[in-house]
Amino acid sequence: MVNANQQGNTGEASTAVNENRSAEYNIEGNLRKPEKRRTMTVLAIIAAVLAVAIVTVAGYGYWERQHGEERAYQRLQKLSQKPVGMNDQGGLPAFKASNYNPEAPSVDIYVDYFCPDCADLDHVIYPTLKKLADARQINVYLHPVNFLDAKTKNHYSTRSATVAAYISSHEPDTLLDFTKAMFADDFMPSSKNGKDITDKQLSDLAIQVGVSKSTAEAATNGTYSDYVTRATKYTLLHKALFVDVGNEHRFSSPTIVINGAMWTYRDMEKLENTDPALIHVLGLEPQDVGNPKAIPSIGSHSKALPIPMQYL
Repeated sequence: MVNANQQGNTGEASTAVNENRSAEYNIEGNLRKPEKRRTMTVLAIIAAVLAVAIVTVAGYGYWERQHGEERAYQRLQKLSQKPVGMNDQGGLPAFKASNYNPEAPSVDIYVDYFCPDCADLDHVIYPTLKKLADARQINVYLHPVNFLDAKTKNHYSTRSATVAAYISSHEPDTLLDFTKAMFADDFMPSSKNGKDITDKQLSDLAIQVGVSKSTAEAATNGTYSDYVTRATKYTLLHKALFVDVGNEHRFSSPTIVINGAMWTYRDMEKLENTDPALIHVLGLEPQDVGNPKAIPSIGSHSKALPIPMQYL
């Protein structure tokens, strides 16, 4: 049986324990409050940093949209290793300097050597393009871009474009033939056939179309890789080259530019109409193709003529 004294002692002990627990709780609570405050402060700082980062990225995106094209153009002009004869839009001459005709129209063609649509277009217009160029009736500039590089094996778009730039710089009159060979069905790689074209194969192909062995072998050394990067960047930002692709308004290859203005050959019903239509919009008759004395009526500055209705 517990006596009164024992009960009193037990009560005192119980009170002491409760007071100790209360003190413990208060101590822990007092210790946790600064930690909570520090955590909240850190979270607030992180949130502020993220907010600034988001605003900065958004601001840069807006600035890039407004000024990216101009900056890319300036970077292209400041290349330390420019291809010989490169025009201010990054085009590579497909003719000897001595064959330049200041009275003839300029025809710029934008291609990616991995682009199947570019191959299809080249199959259609190459014969006429070659005849017009050889007769000095037009000045052809090729723009090899690499925007499909991520879809290729071993950076094929970049490597093939740098080879084209080297050939243009040393033996430009072979550039159209080289391009035709690059787009041949039995050579061109695709996402379907999975070919991995080597540098030696690129060199051998160049030799087959008439490029000297020394030029063909040196063409794969990457001399103009920076040119390809900068020219592609400018091309992708150059709003004058934008077309509607699905829900996007952007650059798409192949693209043809005549005297500085994009030619909307895509308006035609059939791709094969591109060849006869090209002759007409330059201001030539079919029988004039290849005749050095017949210079296109649009000359070197006028816009391409309207596409004849029979081709639309």
